[in-house]
Amino acid sequence: MNYRLLYQWEKEIATELPCLNSWQAANVALFSLGVIEAGKCQQQEVAYKVATGERVESCMRRWRRFQANKGLAMSTF
Repeated sequence: MNYRLLYQWEKEIATELPCLNSWQAANVALFSLGVIEAGKCQQQEVAYKVATGERVESCMRRWRRFQANKGLAMSTF
């Protein structure tokens, strides 16, 4: 994972989607960059590409919690 690119992408997302808080922007950045890295959009494949200091299952669980968050308006995307 190219962390410099990830941080730049996270900053861009935070700028374009100001309704997201910092951890939400970080999750969107990590998942979207992971999709590009993996060349697939299945959570397990993406998590395998981006999980560095955590287990793949933990990464997938974090994204499921993020998507299930009632406070996050999916219409934002």
